[in-house]
Amino acid sequence: MGLDLFFREKEDVVITDLLMPVMDDLEVMHTIHESDPDQPRIVISGTGKKQDVIQALQMGAKDYISKPIIG
Repeated sequence: MGLDLFFREKEDVVITDLLMPVMDDLEVMHTIHESDPDQPRIVISGTGKKQDVIQALQMGAKDYISKPIIG
């Protein structure tokens, strides 16, 4: 699981999706924040819900990227 990797390897940034099969991103964000409040986090999501963006940013996400990403 991604959190296991986070606790083993201190990466420079955490990039995560809001909707995941085992644990939702807001729970992941909370767990990471409790462990390391200064860890940069970026959320990616295709939910399209403004409230999800607001909540992720309030929980310490440095940025929010909407998908699909067209480039």
